Order: sequence, then C-alpha cells, then structure tokens
Amino acid sequence: MKLAAAVLFLIVLMILIWRMDSGPRERSIADRADEARDHLTAAAQLLNEIGDELAVKTNLLEQREADAKHYEHLASLNVEQAKAIEGLVGRQFARQSRVTWLQFGGSLVAAFVLGLIVNWVSNPVLEMIYGK
Repeated sequence: MKLAAAVLFLIVLMILIWRMDSGPRERSIADRADEARDHLTAAAQLLNEIGDELAVKTNLLEQREADAKHYEHLASLNVEQAKAIEGLVGRQFARQSRVTWLQFGGSLVAAFVLGLIVNWVSNPVLEMIYGK
C-alpha cells in the first residue's frame, strides 16, 4: 500500500516537473525520455532504500515484541517465585559485598606491607648513594 502510494507520488511529481519545465521547447522526445528514465531510476533506488529501512524496522519491532513477551512472563511470576528470586539476588549482593570488602582490606594490608619494605630497602640505598 505504501509502495503504491510512493510510486503514484513519484509519477505525479514527474508529470508536474515535466509540465513546469521552463526549458526550451526544442527538446526532442528522446531527451525527455532519457530524463524520465533517469528520474525513474532514482525513484527505484529510493524505493529500494525505503524497503531496506522498513525491513530493519520490522526486525527491530519483532525483537521488541519478543522482549515485551519475556518481561510479561517475568511480571506474571507468582509471589513465592518473586520472593525466591529476591532472596537469591539479596544473597548474591551480600556475598559480593563481603568479597569487595575483603579485596579492599587485602589491598590495604598489601599496600602497607609494601610501603614498609620499600622504606626499609630505600634507607640503605640512599645512604650508599649519598655516602653518609
């Protein structure tokens, strides 16, 4: 339906352009036919581009519909399932929080120990360099 409307629009547009042509009236039929063929070729290319764009949008719409069905299913979970999922997520969050704090504490201890070692090693090296 849209394709037919686009073709009809292009034909009417070509007729209007042809009638409004203020060029010299000596143009031959062959010249006008060549110009019309060029316009039709451009219109065909535009129609191909429109078709490709519609295909992409159709695929995107199908993906969105699948996502909507998936989320509708998730929303339809009963209360017990929702509580079970909430508990699982809460436990995972708590576990990850503990791991994060342990990593932070371990990094802090490692940085402190490394600082002591570097300080202990750097004093004799500095004495050797400056000759104290």
